Amino acid sequence: MSSKKRILITGCSVNGIGAALALALARKGHHVFATARTLSKIPESLVSLSNVTSVQLDVTSSESVIEAVRVVEDHGVGLDVLINNAGIGYTMPLLDVDIEIAQRTYDANLWGVLRMSQAFAPLLLRSRGRIVTLSSIGGVTNTPWIGIYTSSKSAITTISETLRLELAPIGINVLTVMVGTVTTSFHSNEPEVSLPSSSIFLGVRDTIAQWASGQAGPRGCPVQTFADSIVDDIMGKSGMIWRGPNSTLLWFASKWMPEWLW
Repeated sequence: MSSKKRILITGCSVNGIGAALALALARKGHHVFATARTLSKIPESLVSLSNVTSVQLDVTSSESVIEAVRVVEDHGVGLDVLINNAGIGYTMPLLDVDIEIAQRTYDANLWGVLRMSQAFAPLLLRSRGRIVTLSSIGGVTNTPWIGIYTSSKSAITTISETLRLELAPIGINVLTVMVGTVTTSFHSNEPEVSLPSSSIFLGVRDTIAQWASGQAGPRGCPVQTFADSIVDDIMGKSGMIWRGPNSTLLWFASKWMPEWLW
């Protein structure tokens, strides 16, 4: 393959990891298909670049995914790398979770990854390309109030690592990135936290609201700093890697420390 790759990234809305990755990879000279559910949310810094193609894409819609495949094929350049980044959060005590919202969260975070991987596999097989899926260190922890989000990330990690085992023999490499704490606009897309009047957790609703707004938890690193730091990983590694603040600590804890300690 040429040293300049054709890369599609999901979830390229402004101030997110996807947009930062798109910019970092475009600066390296790669052709990037930057996608978002709403095109106007893709930052102008990407739209203005000649080697970036903006594509409307909703990973929860099979029709939208198929149309994205057609757009890439119509460019006649194929695809070398698929980066599964799109996702949404949901903060709510599990006893108060709205099942429909939880299902939408899983559709975006989990089934979207599988939907994209299935649809673009023929192009990646042709180029002997790679799939990169951004998971989260949250998927290896049990954290109150964000159980739907973290459980979806745990499932994503399993899906991605199983894809790696299944696709390696046919020439497609798979990389799972366990993302640490990164400062993004991620929480701005979360459903509003509105506890039912019967909730037993009304006394801690301010704490829950802080988690939903991203004010709780450890401080993250700047999103562009993080994106720039994993470009080489994305283009060359396979397997599972842990990147970003607190990721090494969580890796160590998940591998070597008894669960009762953390």
